[in-house]
Amino acid sequence: MSERFYLHAHLNIRETGAGEKKRLLNVVVRRLIPRLALLLLLVALSDSGQAQTRQQSTETREAAYSFGVFPFLPAARLEAVFAPIGGELGRALGREIHYRSAATYEQFVQRLAKQEFDIAHIQPFDYVRIAAPNGYRPVARRNDVLAAIAVVRDGSPLRSLDGLRGTIIAMPTEVSATTSLAKVMLKQAGVEPGKDVKIKYFEDHHSCIHQMMIGSAAACFTGIQSARLYEAKTGAKLRTIARSPSIPQTLFVVHSRVPWKDRETIRRTLLTSTLQGLAPELREFISRDAQQPFIPAEDSDYDIVRQYWSLLEGRQ
Repeated sequence: MSERFYLHAHLNIRETGAGEKKRLLNVVVRRLIPRLALLLLLVALSDSGQAQTRQQSTETREAAYSFGVFPFLPAARLEAVFAPIGGELGRALGREIHYRSAATYEQFVQRLAKQEFDIAHIQPFDYVRIAAPNGYRPVARRNDVLAAIAVVRDGSPLRSLDGLRGTIIAMPTEVSATTSLAKVMLKQAGVEPGKDVKIKYFEDHHSCIHQMMIGSAAACFTGIQSARLYEAKTGAKLRTIARSPSIPQTLFVVHSRVPWKDRETIRRTLLTSTLQGLAPELREFISRDAQQPFIPAEDSDYDIVRQYWSLLEGRQ
C-alpha cells in the first residue's frame, strides 16, 4: 500500500472497526520506527564528530612545544632575539612553539632541572650541570666562542686583573657562564674571588656594565658579544683589560622525549637558518657569521666546560 493510502486511512480511522484501527496503527508505527532510528543515528554521529573535533583540538594544543631561553638579556631584547627563532622552528615542525623565559636566572634553572622545556637555549655550564643529566641532547650552538672579558671605562687607570685587588667588581648573575669563566680567570691570575675582590651580582650583562659605567664597580666581567651590543646601543666606549679562556658558545638542546624526527627537524632548521627575522645588530650579537649563525653541537664539545666546573668546585 502507498503512504498516501495509510495517511488517508489514519485520517478516517473513526470510520473503521476496532480491529482495523489497531492494524493501521501498527503499520504506521512500523513505518515510523526505522526513520526515527535513522534520525537518532544521525544525531549520535554528529555528536561523536563534534567530540572528536574537540579532542583533536585539545591534542593539537597539547602538541605545542615549549621553548625556554635563559634570561641573559633584558626581557624585551631577549624576546626580540629568540621569539623569531621559535617562530622559524614552529613553521618547520608544523606546530606551535611557546616561547618561555623566567623573571630570574634562578627560576629558569629550576624549571630546566624539572624538565619543563621541550627545547631550550642555555649556557654551557647549565648544560653540563643540569641539562645533560636530565635528558637534554645538544643539537646546535652559536657559531662563535664564549669568553668572559673584564671591561672598564675608557679613561680608567686599571690595566690588569691584579689591579682589582681590594675593589668591588660587577658580574652577571652568580650562576651564569660568564661569571663562572670570570672566576676561572681570576683564580688563574692569583686573585681569589670573594677574598681579594668583592663581587656584586646583577640580573643581566647590561646591568653589570651600567653599574661599572656609573662608578659602582671598578670593572664588569661580561661577555664579548654583550659588550659589543652595549657599545652599539649606547655609544659608550669600553676597554678590555683581561680575557678568559674560550669555551663553546651557548647552545640549543632538545629533550629526549621529543621524537627523533622532530629533533632532526629542529637541528636542520637551526643549522640552515640565516636569522632573517632579526634586526642586523641582533644577528651580529648571535654570530658574526651571517650565513651560518649556528653550527652542530656535540656533548664532547663541552668536556672543557666540565673541567672548568671541576676547578670551581675545588675538585682539581
